[in-house]
Amino acid sequence: FRCHTREASHASLSELCRQALDGVPKESSLPLWQYWVEQSIGGGATAREVEGVFQAGMECGVRAVREALSSQYLDWALIVGGMRKARKIYHRLLAVQPVAHSLYRKCIAVEKSAEQPSMTRLRDLYERAVRDHGSHCSGLWLDFIRSELSYPGGRVEAVGRLHWRAVKELQPELTADFISEYSLMQATQ
Repeated sequence: FRCHTREASHASLSELCRQALDGVPKESSLPLWQYWVEQSIGGGATAREVEGVFQAGMECGVRAVREALSSQYLDWALIVGGMRKARKIYHRLLAVQPVAHSLYRKCIAVEKSAEQPSMTRLRDLYERAVRDHGSHCSGLWLDFIRSELSYPGGRVEAVGRLHWRAVKELQPELTADFISEYSLMQATQ
């Protein structure tokens, strides 16, 4: 397969990858999707063609493919189209449920990489993330609190409410560790 795709045009590559994808179970297709994306990016495909491959991967119906390609899609969008394009793509990706914890983390990282990070945007992403994953991810709560404390536009007065919400929403076995980490964080502030 690799021999046939090394010198292929993007159209030929796409056709070969589609045929290969038709020949494997969807659940086993992730390596093919990753190969197709890598070859498209490195093989001189246009931005529109590369985006078409990413979109096809997002729509293939396999959660593992979607989760694996989402981060790479956002990185590519940020490089090719800047923050505006990355935001457009992450809004589209976040609209399809369920949203993986790793995708929220990637979107938050993209926002934090902005020249002037927007606490309003970060807060919105954190709120969505804790809504979906707040019961089992104490680190998400702690990062949300750290952001409120350290980013311009952060609301220091909201920290107490976030702490209270985290204690109420976290699974009981995670609460004690959260409280310990929160106390340590407060002591080092």
